[in-house]
Amino acid sequence: MKVLLADNHDSFVYNIVQILRESGKAEVDVVLTDQISLDIVKNYDAIVFSPGPDIVDPGGKMTAILAHVEDDMPVLGICLGYDVIAQYFGAKLNNLNMNYHGMKRKVHILENSDPLFSGLPLSIDVGLYHSWEVDKKSLTPQLIRCAVSEDRVLMAVRHVDRPVYGVQFHPESIMTPQGEKLLLNFLKIAEKRRASLSQLS
Repeated sequence: MKVLLADNHDSFVYNIVQILRESGKAEVDVVLTDQISLDIVKNYDAIVFSPGPDIVDPGGKMTAILAHVEDDMPVLGICLGYDVIAQYFGAKLNNLNMNYHGMKRKVHILENSDPLFSGLPLSIDVGLYHSWEVDKKSLTPQLIRCAVSEDRVLMAVRHVDRPVYGVQFHPESIMTPQGEKLLLNFLKIAEKRRASLSQLS
């Protein structure tokens, strides 16, 4: 199974790569987001948008990828990637009054029946590195709330029909003990799609 990891110039991107590769189920290609050609995305079974230092989509590439891929392509956005996914589907961002950089917080899972959160407890510890939030009041009907922090900041969303997910927290962080499980759940979503496509061919 091939995973494209769109790297938004993030210093911890290889923590994500390590988890995905050590699963033994994924071949991971890391490409800087602003260097991705849309022609190659069809060659992958899933796409991950990494965290990053920006608050907008560098060069508009993540937005272009979301518009270009088939509706059944699994996509996971982490932190910056989450913000871009939320904005793409009509939500707005708010600048927070404080920076959550290197902080651990409790997150409450609202959609634990969803495949991405399968097997996770209803409350998990997560590592946060952000100073923006997705405005939960601005969510369009295309997005479903999946998790909130203990101080009620929206922490995860999914698309109502497409296997497109975003998480504000960092599953690759050592402060997110359940993060590896979440990333492996994402691979399972991609595996299921791959199996379905194989049956059709």
